[in-house]
Amino acid sequence: MPTFLRRKSVIPELAPGLRVLKAESYGEFEQASTVLEQAQREATKLRADAESAYTEAKERGYQEGFAQGQAKAAEHIWQLGTATADYLGALERQLASIVMEGIRRIMGEFDQETKALAAISNGLQLLRRDQRVTLRVAPTAEAMLKKRLTELPIDPDLIDIVTDNRLEPEACILESEIGIVDVGIDTQLEALQRFLEDQLNDQRQLSE
Repeated sequence: MPTFLRRKSVIPELAPGLRVLKAESYGEFEQASTVLEQAQREATKLRADAESAYTEAKERGYQEGFAQGQAKAAEHIWQLGTATADYLGALERQLASIVMEGIRRIMGEFDQETKALAAISNGLQLLRRDQRVTLRVAPTAEAMLKKRLTELPIDPDLIDIVTDNRLEPEACILESEIGIVDVGIDTQLEALQRFLEDQLNDQRQLSE
């Protein structure tokens, strides 16, 4: 009697809960990396140009007269430094915008419930687990939150859900004894963009 062997599928399987990142979303991060590398090369070139210009102006200063040459050298370096700072500042904002655009595209692939739950979970991480909180959400989000309370990083019995017709579907206001915080998706993305811009600016200042 012939023997049959059953071959296992060679197609990789994703673990439960994982998502496949679309090619266009991955491309956004590839583009950001390329622009960042280009920015670093441009910054290095600008610093080298500044040093070269200073040396050239200094040598010319000795030939034209010390005082006059120093004044011209200082003026030239100041102009070059100002232009460099303006260029790098604009580049930092561009880099942050490119990265954030990629993040927003990826976030757009998730359904509204998943995004809202992720934003609320992120906000709750800042609180003690035994602290009572009130979540003020849009009416359309109330049923979803009540159904998925156990997925939040806090005891469900400590959460009060209040609806607010003024809020957008993905907005959420977290109220606790320490204050009131907007933990909506858009607010957190705006905060992330400001953080990226600050980090890029700090890195540039350290390299100068």
